[in-house]
Amino acid sequence: SEKRSWTMMHLAARTKLVRPEMAHHFGLFSDIGIPLMMASFPTYGETLLIANRLPVDGLVQLENARHRINHAVVGAMLAEHWHIGEDIVLAIKKHHSPQVLQDGQVPASVRNLIAIHLLVDKAIQEYRHDISNEWASGGALVRETLGLTDADVEDLCEELNQRLLRPYYNETSA
Repeated sequence: SEKRSWTMMHLAARTKLVRPEMAHHFGLFSDIGIPLMMASFPTYGETLLIANRLPVDGLVQLENARHRINHAVVGAMLAEHWHIGEDIVLAIKKHHSPQVLQDGQVPASVRNLIAIHLLVDKAIQEYRHDISNEWASGGALVRETLGLTDADVEDLCEELNQRLLRPYYNETSA
């Protein structure tokens, strides 16, 4: 969460589409619901294993089916309880819903936070030599929301990996 939040803050500063401190808070809280779900549901670890084997992203749907709540809602409730801004709370709640990027009723700051999150997630998955299922389903919407070309996305992911992600993961894996 810490590395995601710093990476999101960096990308927010580069794109100038959302305040960097908003991106930082969002990055810290976006997946805070996962450890809370693990502490509350004895079978949650199994839910994560199953979700990681799905051919498309379905974690939230699987969480809802198995536990009647999901980590995004839990994280949003915690952020709201801590009086984090309402746009950030909404972005946390909807961060696994790329279709929100097309909804003009959703504030631009929320759409931009979600788009930046998906781009950072793509960079993290690439660093881990994994595939981002959410990018596969929402990458075109992210490019449109952030006004980026395919080349821009690749350049940003490479920059994030070189400057921000690689040093962190190399330090922690030693």
